[in-house]
Amino acid sequence: MQDIYKKHPPKIASADKPHLDFLRFGKLEQVTKIQAVIEAAKKNGIGTASEISHLLNKLLIKTAIGDKWTPRLAWFAVSAIRSHGQDPDRRKIGQEIGNQQRSDAKFRDLVNRVVKSRLAEIKDEFEASKPTLGEASPELAELKRRLEGKTT
Repeated sequence: MQDIYKKHPPKIASADKPHLDFLRFGKLEQVTKIQAVIEAAKKNGIGTASEISHLLNKLLIKTAIGDKWTPRLAWFAVSAIRSHGQDPDRRKIGQEIGNQQRSDAKFRDLVNRVVKSRLAEIKDEFEASKPTLGEASPELAELKRRLEGKTT
């Protein structure tokens, strides 16, 4: 996800911090759920912050202060979770999260179903947005009609 920002990733604003402070608000189990969503999305080729925020909201997973996810907040959450393993002070929390995640197979199944559903929605949206020959070029549509009229 950092590809979109190249060498200039956004800086977290003070207004964003409470949304991501699950430890302070006693909602550490939410991190497990968010991590499961991010992993499932990644396995299925979904990696944009917009899509991840959409999935989190569809699963009714809230930010630490109970708000809906925005792409910006999702970007910060993904970045924090990805760098989480590199922070030695947080290894114990990471181990606890890992233990919870392994025991929550039902939630991961739900996440996988929602991700697959979203992939189907994206495919349908893409198919619906494809222009037909006549919409793309009326001249070609007319030529096609004339050629089909001559061959039949």
